[in-house]
Amino acid sequence: MAFLLYGMILGRMDLQNISPRRRVMGGAIAVAVAAESVSWILTETVAGSLHSVPRSDIAFLFGTQPMPPMPLYILAGAGTATIVITGCLEFREHVSNEDLLQPFVATGQMALSLYVAHVLLGMGALEAIGRLEDQSPPFAMASALTFSVLSIGFSYLWLRRYSRSPLEQVMRTLTDRELWS
Repeated sequence: MAFLLYGMILGRMDLQNISPRRRVMGGAIAVAVAAESVSWILTETVAGSLHSVPRSDIAFLFGTQPMPPMPLYILAGAGTATIVITGCLEFREHVSNEDLLQPFVATGQMALSLYVAHVLLGMGALEAIGRLEDQSPPFAMASALTFSVLSIGFSYLWLRRYSRSPLEQVMRTLTDRELWS
């Protein structure tokens, strides 16, 4: 819920203008670095002073890993996501060929479908082969990049044929006033 609410706030900001966008990016960098630093400092300090408490319990409270989603994870994740979003907007300022951006625009238009697909298909596939948890950073990065590239390609091809993505069309149909009249 925190990411949804933060996304709504971020979506209402004037990020098309360079000055506010760069202030938001600077703040996001500061928040992400601070959250990761505080996490590391607290984990190391507490682990060093409380030898009877397992390190995993300390990391549970002060870590920035996604499960469980504790406050420092939310801050680090929101900061990192904001850096990526504002970075993409900065990148857009320097691209003169609009055709290069179309696959990414299509991907953004399919956000709900891709979110559900990443949980059901992406994580489901990793779970099925027994590789969902405790993987090396290179494996995690390769998995994420593979899903991202496939998502971009799928989104671009889907929206060339259909006007909306699958779940967005379902949502639109369910919220159509004429359907319920």
